[in-house]
Order: sequence, then structure tokens, then C-alpha cells
Amino acid sequence: MALAAHAGVGREQHLRLHIAGDLRDASQQLLLRVGAAVGQSQEAHVGDAEQRGGGEGFLPARGIGVAPLRYAMEEYADENCTAIFGYRSKELIYAVHECRATGANVVVCTDDGSFGVHGLVTLPLREMLEEGALDCIMACGPTPMLRAVQALALEYGVEAQLSLEEHMGCGIGACLTCNCKVKARDGAFGYKRVCADGPVLDAKEVVFG
Repeated sequence: MALAAHAGVGREQHLRLHIAGDLRDASQQLLLRVGAAVGQSQEAHVGDAEQRGGGEGFLPARGIGVAPLRYAMEEYADENCTAIFGYRSKELIYAVHECRATGANVVVCTDDGSFGVHGLVTLPLREMLEEGALDCIMACGPTPMLRAVQALALEYGVEAQLSLEEHMGCGIGACLTCNCKVKARDGAFGYKRVCADGPVLDAKEVVFG
């Protein structure tokens, strides 16, 4: 979710806010500060400011996209799942310990090779897809990563759900700022609102620009 928060006269601060817990109590959120504090994240709590299981699943995520998948791992703790988390560097790693506590296998990737796998989350994801025995993929993160995950899912014929990240003006589906182009089963094209119809959409229907 992208928010535009007014911070004083003539100033607008864009924030990225992802829920990191159960929406029923909204007790944990992850807030990414953009601007002077690019790359810094912190836990936010009340007062301060995905949906399928079964079989073996992979959960690739990058950066702030790790937050919602952490809840997915808690929700499906009894399922066999592997999470692949990508970060720019070791200093920006978060939530790995909490996610491993759910019993899931967690693979960490960093762009600079300072921790874990040196490279993007699609590197270990492709290796795991080659091994087969996979039922679904749930991915959350920036558009370039989601586009790459979508391509792999379609290539290997694996069901995938993508949690899209778009700027939202109203958050209730009225302004159409967060429209996403989609492909219907009959081959026709249309649009869905990420805030109202998503943010999680089937990888087979999403059309990235």
C-alpha cells in the first residue's frame, strides 16, 4: 500500500505501509520511510499511526513485501512452505527469525552478497521449480520482482498469486489511481482496482506494462 501523508505546509511525504499481522487486530505494521530515510523500516503498533494453502508452496518476497508474507506463513504454519526473501543488503534484513519460528524454511538473498544467496529471489526460485513438487507460489514485492515471478510461474505451469503494489489515492476504489490491467479467460482485456479487487490477483490474469 502506498500512502501520501501531508507533513507540514507545502510538504508531502510518501510512505509504504504493509500489514505484518492479522488484519482482525492490526497489531503489527511495517512502515517504510521514503525520502531522507530511504531504506529504513520500523515496526509500528496500534496507537502509533494472502489466502490459500495446501501442498508445498513458495513465498518469494523482497524488501517491505516480506511483511504480509510473514502473516501468510503463520496462517499456514502446518503446510510445507519455503520463503525466499530478498534484500538490498545485510543491514536491511528483518523478520527472518520470526518467519523461521513458524517452521517454514527461509532462504535469504541480498543484492550485494553480504548475506545468504548473492542475487535476486528468482535465482533460488528457479532452482526449486526445477525440482518440482510445488503446488503454488505467493509473492509480494516490487513490480519488477513480481513480473519475474509471474514469468517463472507461467513457464513451469505453477499456480501463483501476486500481491500487487500500487499507489492508491482513495483506497476505496473510486479514484481508479491503482488500476491494473488484467486478461479475462475469454482473452479480452480489462482493469481491476488493486485497492478494491486486490491486492492479491492470479498471476495468469495480471498484465504488467
